[in-house]
This record gives sequence, C-alpha cells and structure tokens, in this order.
Amino acid sequence: MDAFYYWRNYEQDLKAGLPGYFKSSSDKLQVLADGQPEYIWVFKTPQGRKGQLQLLGRLHWREAPTKGFRKEAGYFYIHYDAAHPTSVLFTDSGTDAALDVTTTWASRHFQQMRTANFNGVHGQEALRGQPLKELEAQARGFQRRPVVVPAQGDEVVQA
Repeated sequence: MDAFYYWRNYEQDLKAGLPGYFKSSSDKLQVLADGQPEYIWVFKTPQGRKGQLQLLGRLHWREAPTKGFRKEAGYFYIHYDAAHPTSVLFTDSGTDAALDVTTTWASRHFQQMRTANFNGVHGQEALRGQPLKELEAQARGFQRRPVVVPAQGDEVVQA
C-alpha cells in the first residue's frame, strides 16, 4: 500500500525546508500511517489550472518522526523522509500532457476526491491495486530529481 496526499501547502513547505510530516485534524492520516505505506505520492492543483491535478513527487514513508518533532494536540501525522534516495520530485509533470494524464487517472479512480476539491480527508487516500500500478507506470515516464539535493562533497548513501 502507498498513500495519496494532496499537498495544499507545497510551495510554503518547500520554502520552510520541508518539515518531514503532513498533519491533519482528521484521523485519516493516522489510518494511512497505520497501514505503513512504502511511499506517499503527493499531488497539487497547478496555479491557474483549476480542475487539473499534478503529480509532484513520491516521498519515502518514515515510521518515526524526525529529531526535534513536536506533536500538537488534536492533530494526526504521517511522516516522510525527504532525504531518502527514493524520495523524488517529478520535474516535467506540469506539462499539458502530463496534467491531462494525471487528471484523467484521478477522475477514473478518485472521483469523490476531485468532486470535494481534495479538501480535508478528501485529499488523503490509500493507493492499492490497479490505481497504484497505473500511477507507477505514469511516473516512470517522468523526469525526476531528488527531493533533497546533497551539497557538493556530501556523501549520498544508497538504501
């Protein structure tokens, strides 16, 4: 199992240095975390492209929070490891063709999420079976880069 997560605050989180977790007041994130997904696939609506969906990347799920994490009462969390070698951002997933493929895929498998504009629990879902296989096949066609690019001289350890 993997997880689908609509990343509403993508640009804000990138500027803040990627916190390593997503939080929600809904227990849906806890249900997803309890399923121990291998990856969290992250999506957003591109600016000025209402009704379309972009596959941003694939983040390696992390069982435990990062050092210094502080849980807030009333929130549920799912953690990711942005520095993991398999955590990637798709660099060409914002093209018209890529947006059409991703939007069509989401419409076919997650129409209720799209209808609800990915708000709240409607932006979080388990990915299994055929929808996951199709998403993996789609992602194989995209260029990718590490989420965290190591500084020159840093050693990159392959898992």
